[in-house]
Amino acid sequence: MKKTEIVLLAIQIFFVTSCSSELFSAIDDLAKQIEKEEILMGILNDMSFETNDDYVSRKWYEWTEEHAFIKRNVQKYIANPLNAFLIIKRGTAEIGLIEKRHPDVFEVYKERISKLRPSKADLRGAVEGLLRLQHIYKFHTYDFYEGIIGDELTRPALTPHDLFVIGMEAYDIQDYFFAMEYLHLTRELLGKKRDNYKEVDEVLLYTTLASGYNQTGFFEGAIDMILEMEPNKKVISEQTRQHIDVLLNSYWDLYNMYNHSLIIDYDAYLDDYGDKIVYNIEHEDILMSRACRGNLTKSPIELSLLKCRYVSNSPFSSIAPFKVEEANLDPYVALYIDVLYNNEIEYLMNELKPKLERAEMIGIDGERITSNARVAKNAWLYNDTDEIPMRIDRRIEDMTGLTQSTSEKLQVSNYGIAGHYNLHWDHSTKNEAEFDGGTGNRIATMMFYMSDVLIGGETVFPYLKLRITPDKRTAVFWYNLDHSGQGISVTRHAACPVALGSKWVLNRWIRERGQEFRRPCLPGKYKEIDDELLPNEMF
Repeated sequence: MKKTEIVLLAIQIFFVTSCSSELFSAIDDLAKQIEKEEILMGILNDMSFETNDDYVSRKWYEWTEEHAFIKRNVQKYIANPLNAFLIIKRGTAEIGLIEKRHPDVFEVYKERISKLRPSKADLRGAVEGLLRLQHIYKFHTYDFYEGIIGDELTRPALTPHDLFVIGMEAYDIQDYFFAMEYLHLTRELLGKKRDNYKEVDEVLLYTTLASGYNQTGFFEGAIDMILEMEPNKKVISEQTRQHIDVLLNSYWDLYNMYNHSLIIDYDAYLDDYGDKIVYNIEHEDILMSRACRGNLTKSPIELSLLKCRYVSNSPFSSIAPFKVEEANLDPYVALYIDVLYNNEIEYLMNELKPKLERAEMIGIDGERITSNARVAKNAWLYNDTDEIPMRIDRRIEDMTGLTQSTSEKLQVSNYGIAGHYNLHWDHSTKNEAEFDGGTGNRIATMMFYMSDVLIGGETVFPYLKLRITPDKRTAVFWYNLDHSGQGISVTRHAACPVALGSKWVLNRWIRERGQEFRRPCLPGKYKEIDDELLPNEMF
């Protein structure tokens, strides 16, 4: 396999891995898990008396201290992806350690505990979220260890076992760059005697580090890790000792075969990951990273053409015009300021929170699938005859001049741990199945921000060099189709991962039918446009 192919495989893992769990895909669900964790704490307390184990008692005390911290502000706590990971890790990996120490006592409580624990898939999803933040925003591993996100100190430092769990999950999904970073940091802390309760499996730590070096072609590093583990051989089983010896011999064989190490040059902190990659649709994850970090910006001349103004498209809005900020002229993208009211946001959340389900995507064969390319939950407002949804409908029609009679139902989305949505079009392309309903393609999109986001969560249009920050009560509008009904390829956009905060949005997709006289086709020769042809000279 070529070096470029290996690099791209490692990058793509974060954007296309499918997942089935539900807890990590919406921040709001983590509040429910905290309630379950309080019940788990009661069970943990009972187990501490039955086992008379200082370790179990210590775990109960640590959880109690953390919950005192949580109760200061539950929503703020769960909106931190490090905290979100720890919620899930406590109910999976830490409960697992107790089960390993006291299997007989654990068996008594097993059925009750199983109903309260997150799944292993939730743990995987939480770790993938943390790694996604690092790949997109270039957050450093040591900062995460210290509880720093961006420039914000958000919580106390993580433990060696926290780092070990992240590193092992990263290894399992073949993200060897960050796996090695987390596992080496774990090793460093063990050297400083920070693992008082011996939670980290040192044999597994060193063999995984050795395997990680082997996977990246650094055979000498693999050999060093096995040799460094020699003192631990005195306390391991004969079978494990023999397995380690086999590993060591295999690494020596590889090193001698090539007479050196074949190190793969891969640095996730670099924009191009240490490799010259052609910027096209297949490698848009790098483009998305640059856009989300604000590294793609319009020129001063382009910005000078954009205006802020008041707009009215109806008799009502002529009395109360909308405040509009132009974001892009061709194709047209605009921000509408203060167009959603707090009572409307409260109504939508009360109606739809209980109905949230994992957001889906359309697969290659046209079937609906869940994918790590989109980490969120959503719900549709089918009851649209109440006063508030009817009012929002009228407002969108006043804002756009487009009829809402053929539009899709209103949809609310809540993003998960580092929730995001990879680059995509809202309209269907010529190679995709048409939308249901017989009302045509999605001519335009109106998206309302229902919450502010502290870090991340921007909506980016990389091919327009446009990044829009979530601002509660603001709406973003853009056309997906041109006047001839063809898709506008450069409207390809993404939702950047939420690094700190909880992101809620309200979507309205406006269909073609009924717009014939409101946005008529322009005269001229019809020309079919291939949506998949995108600018390749971005850089």
